Order: sequence, then C-alpha cells, then structure tokens
Amino acid sequence: MVKLLGKINQLALRWSISVLMIMGLLEIGLRSLEHYNNNIHLLLYNPHMLGQYEKIDTLEALLNTSANGFQPYAKRKGFILNSKSFRTREYSEDKAKDTYRILAIGDSFTAGSGGVPYSQHWAVLLEKSLIQRALPVELIKLGVGGVGPRFELRLWQLEGSRLHADMVILAFCIGNDFTDEQENTNPFFDRMIETSYILRLVRNLYRLTGVTRSILVENSTAQQGGYETINTLYDAQKPSFSHQTFLDIVASRMAITYQAHRSMFLTLLAQLKPVLLHFKQSVEHTEAKFLVMLIPDEYQVVPMLRAEIAHQFNHDLQDYEIDLPQRELSHFFKEQGIMYIDLLLAFRERAKTTTLYKLRDTHWNIEGNQLASEKLVNFLMEKIFSQHEN
Repeated sequence: MVKLLGKINQLALRWSISVLMIMGLLEIGLRSLEHYNNNIHLLLYNPHMLGQYEKIDTLEALLNTSANGFQPYAKRKGFILNSKSFRTREYSEDKAKDTYRILAIGDSFTAGSGGVPYSQHWAVLLEKSLIQRALPVELIKLGVGGVGPRFELRLWQLEGSRLHADMVILAFCIGNDFTDEQENTNPFFDRMIETSYILRLVRNLYRLTGVTRSILVENSTAQQGGYETINTLYDAQKPSFSHQTFLDIVASRMAITYQAHRSMFLTLLAQLKPVLLHFKQSVEHTEAKFLVMLIPDEYQVVPMLRAEIAHQFNHDLQDYEIDLPQRELSHFFKEQGIMYIDLLLAFRERAKTTTLYKLRDTHWNIEGNQLASEKLVNFLMEKIFSQHEN
C-alpha cells in the first residue's frame, strides 16, 4: 500500500511538472505570437488593464495597446484603414483655409459602431449634414475599439492636438467607459488575468462562445487607405453574440446602476472626473471647443432588456437607478462648464417605434447612428453655428 501511494505521488508530481512546463511554453508562445499575429493580439486583449498611457510617446505604440493594434491599410468591416490605422479618410496635419475641423474621439461607437457601413456612421452623417448646410466642415474620426477615456485622452495628446481642431467631440459610452481602464474591483482575479496570457485567452474564448461573426482580421494588400470598399455586407438582424453571452455582457454594464453597488459607482466616477476635466482643459488649451456626447447603453433604452437582466438576478427593477450615470455626469459637467449632449431621452422616445441597436451586439444600427447624427446636428446648429441658420 505504501509503495502504491508512493507511485501515485510520483505520477502526480510528474504530471504536475509536465502541466507547468506546458503552460510555461504556452505563455512564452503566446507572448511571442502576440507581436506577430493580430488575431492572437485580439484574443489576448484585456480592456480592464489600467494602462500607463502617459509613458507612451508614439501613436503606433499607443494603438498597439488596443485590441486591434496598429494596422495601417488593414481591411476592417468594409473599410480600408488609413495610414494612421483609423477608420476615417486620410488627413493631413494642416487643414484647409476657412475649414472648421471636428475631431470625433471615442471607442468602438466612434470607430465603427459594430460594423455599420462607413457612409451610415454617425460622424460621417454629421459631416455630410453640416456640409449640406453650407458649412465648410471637415470631420476626422479617431475611434479605437475597446478603449476608455484614459486611452482617448492620450490619443488626443499624441495625435489630435496636432491637427488644429476647432472642436473635439468625445463620444462617452455609458455602458463601459466607467469600467474600462478603471482600477480593479476584483484585484486577485484581475491580477491573474493581467499576468497570465493563458487565462486571458481562455476568458476571451469563453466570452466569444456563440459569436456568429468572425473576429479574424481581413487581409489586405492595399497601399493606400481611408476609403470604403464596394459591396459592404451589413446585417443588423444577424446577432453578434449568443443570447446568454449578450445578457452576461449587458448585466456587467448594468451593474453600475444597481443601488447596492452605489459606492462602487461613486468610486468609478471619482476616478473618471479628473480624466474628463484634464481632457477639457487640454483641448481648450489649443483654443478648440470640447463637447462630450453621452451614448446611452441599450439597457437604458429598451425596457424589456433591463427587465430580463433584473429577472435573471432575481432583482426588482426598482433596485436599479437606470439614469444614475447620466444624472451624475450632468451635475459634474455643469459644475465644470463642460459642454455636453445627452442622447438618452431622444433614444428612449425613438425606440418606442424604431429599433436602434444591432441585434445582440450593444452597438447602434443604422437607425441609431442616424438619430445620433440628427441630434448632434441640431445641437451644433443651435450652440455653434446659429449664425448660419436661415
């Protein structure tokens, strides 16, 4: 019996050593492949890592900390990225005389809104509508998927501040801009995810279970970029996630409005405020105007969705303060003199008759982008370009 136990212990030890060696080799392999394969880079992305972006001093290095990385001329959802790796036209540092240049900075809502055709994106529609009103406007989209305000502030400092903008629109996503890049709420687990590439890969693959779209980067041999490709395929009724995966994503975003989590929300808000204030001050230092566009999350707009989330956790809807993020941000913006536009009420009203979000995706569909553009045009015509109205 003693000999048998000894053999079992030896086998267990050998097995443990083998597993550790294999995991070590996988870690080394993943860390090496991340720099050479953008699809691996995507699968290893961790949006909750608190980036020390102030230490980064080039646009390429900054973009390489994001999910998609720095990929000039890559083909992404019906568009060839420009030479700076943005889903926007090629642009120069200098602007044309008498041109009013607007920069749109934000996350995936600003980059591509879930793959909506470039010509139907809110920022592109905004530029088109203002030009139709005889305004010499140029709009540059500096959108990067999966990032938060800290990244966006550094993006402004490294790239946007050089472009002689007259206005900067920061597209703030209520759904994840409070939590992406913020300090860890579960330090032990988050530290493990941050440290181990294997755990990060497993976590991301699990979240992608049931995803109907491909996350693979499309190959492109283009030598120039900044344009929409022909025959762009977009189906707003094709779900991006399985039903349960989508509910898990929405539930994690809706958690900041749960009354029992109020102290967590206030902590996140306190961490965010100095970032937004510094953003405003940095933009205004260049004599440009600073505007924050508050993007409502789908659970705030669609009653049935938030009811399903509450039911899933056996919560009463009365236990949630659905409007809390906008309410607290509005107070802060008014105190600090930050110009903002809140789209929540407009989206709620339009959602009574129109679907505004891509199916199980969290991003606006074409109609959602059109509504955002419409409200922005009205806001800018009233606040900035009122002298041009007939």
